[in-house]
Amino acid sequence: MSQKIFRQAALDKLATPEELDKMIQVTNLRGWIALGGLTLIVVAALAWSILGSLPTVVKAGGVLIRQDGIQDIVLPNGGLITNLTLQPGDQVNQGQVIAQVKDDNGVTQPLTSPFTGTVLEVLVSNNTPVKPEGTVVRIEQDNKPLKSILLLSLADGKQIKPGTRVQLSPTTVQSEEFGQLLGTVSFVSQLPVSADSLLNQLKSPELVAALSGGAPAIEVDVTLDADPSTPSGLKWTTPNGPPFKLSNGTLCTANLVVGEQRPLDLVLPVFKGGS
Repeated sequence: MSQKIFRQAALDKLATPEELDKMIQVTNLRGWIALGGLTLIVVAALAWSILGSLPTVVKAGGVLIRQDGIQDIVLPNGGLITNLTLQPGDQVNQGQVIAQVKDDNGVTQPLTSPFTGTVLEVLVSNNTPVKPEGTVVRIEQDNKPLKSILLLSLADGKQIKPGTRVQLSPTTVQSEEFGQLLGTVSFVSQLPVSADSLLNQLKSPELVAALSGGAPAIEVDVTLDADPSTPSGLKWTTPNGPPFKLSNGTLCTANLVVGEQRPLDLVLPVFKGGS
């Protein structure tokens, strides 16, 4: 008689496994709900990648200035300045006498301001001779609207056209709290802007150097959206913007929307590059 290694009961159980007539439970209700939710998310993401769009943005740096707002009071024929009492920050009215000028013949005449505004700089002192066409005082005309001058690289500048929408972040404004300033491109230079042209507009060699960095750049002018209901008088991405007016010479950064792209178009090159 051969030796039995396994018990007969165990062999019988293997021969006739139990519960073969019962259905196998693949998952519970929660699992089906989770699977359905995941499917919806995948379908929605796929639809958005095909039908949705993302803006293509070019970034730039620039400055806010008043359009034709900075003016120099000059001496056409030169002379000796006396009785000049103005200081930066003083208010000046059109026609106001700001100093006396003595010419080479010893004749003294009043020097009047042709502009109304705020004194930015006093470039001479009393009893100082001024050359012909020399600047005595620099005035900011407060009634002129602000605009932005942006400087872009040659490659980025060629993507910009008049009508391009812009969002600007002045350095004096917390964008997280007050939003961004809105505007539209009104001018794009065809050639790199010269330092002399920038200096003529900005009236500050230091500001020109800070903006251009010495590299060739395309000038882009932005007309800011007006909104009389805000404290600044300008339109922002938030209802009110900051609780103050912006000043001339404020530096800013800008985002210019140059186009739109499907999210799928951004992903496909990655897969093509990896294949």
